[in-house]
Amino acid sequence: MAPFKKKAETRLAEARAALSDTSRQIGVIEAQRAKAILDEDDTAARKLDAQLEELRRDARIGADRVRLLEQQAKEEEHAAILRRRQDHVLRFQKKLQNADEIADELKPASRSPTRYSASSFNCARMRASHGGVPRRTKWRSQLVPMAAR
Repeated sequence: MAPFKKKAETRLAEARAALSDTSRQIGVIEAQRAKAILDEDDTAARKLDAQLEELRRDARIGADRVRLLEQQAKEEEHAAILRRRQDHVLRFQKKLQNADEIADELKPASRSPTRYSASSFNCARMRASHGGVPRRTKWRSQLVPMAAR
């Protein structure tokens, strides 16, 4: 069984911490190297210089790792968003399918559905929106509320 692979966000945080630690070590080694040069200790300065070059190489690699992990984290987040959207669509389709099944069960088999004329729906809508007037008239002054009739 393959070991569990960490998410890019976790790996990115670890890489940033390692890069920060490497940068701190570079500063310490540079100070020690400068002290060795001033003390005219060439062998210590050479050793510190070699360590410094290795740490700078590690810092370049760490910076590249951070850049690549940032890109990978963005791609993983985008993929996660797409998965959540797809899951949402599938759940909604399932709900619609269930609603269609229920509607088919409730639909009477022998009776045709009741039909209402468009004017009855318009009439109810106008009563609600125009102060109780069942139909539109030509002039606003001719509008009479239902209670006054």
